[in-house]
Amino acid sequence: GWETSLHPPYDVLVASDVLEHLKDPWAFLRRARRWISPDGVLVAAVPNTLQWRARAKLLRGLWRYEDWGVFDRGHLRFFTPATARGMLEETGFTVLKEVLSPDVPFLNGGVHRAVSRDPDAPAGLWEKTSQSIAGRWPGLFTTHLILVARPVEGRP
Repeated sequence: GWETSLHPPYDVLVASDVLEHLKDPWAFLRRARRWISPDGVLVAAVPNTLQWRARAKLLRGLWRYEDWGVFDRGHLRFFTPATARGMLEETGFTVLKEVLSPDVPFLNGGVHRAVSRDPDAPAGLWEKTSQSIAGRWPGLFTTHLILVARPVEGRP
C-alpha cells in the first residue's frame, strides 16, 4: 500500500488536523515513529475541545456536528492540551514544545462589542482584561494545539 511507497526516515513529519479524523491515532503515531529520523520531529496540530466557544456550546447543551471547527463532522476524536500531550507520550514521543494558537478575535477585543453594556466603553480595557485572562488560562482561548515531539530512542 501507500506505506511501502514512503522512503523514511524523515526529519519532519507533519500531522496537521489529521489525528482527530483517525479511528486509532495511537496506532498511527506508533507506526509514524519509524518514519522519523533520530534527530527528526513530529509536528502535530489538533483542535482544542476546551476552547471557550466549544465550552459555551456544551454548557448550553449543544452538541451539533458542523462543517468545520471542533465539532467537524469528520472528527472521531476530541483532544484537550493534556490528552493530546498524553497521546504523544503514550505512543513513544517526548513533547519538546507546545504552541497554543490563540483565538485572535477574542484577544483583539472583538468580543468587546458583543458583551459590553456600554457601547462607548474603551476597547483597550477589554483587550487588557482578555489578554490577562488568556495569559492565565491559555487553553481556554486556543483554537488549535500544536505540539512538536521527538521519538523516544529505544521504544518499539
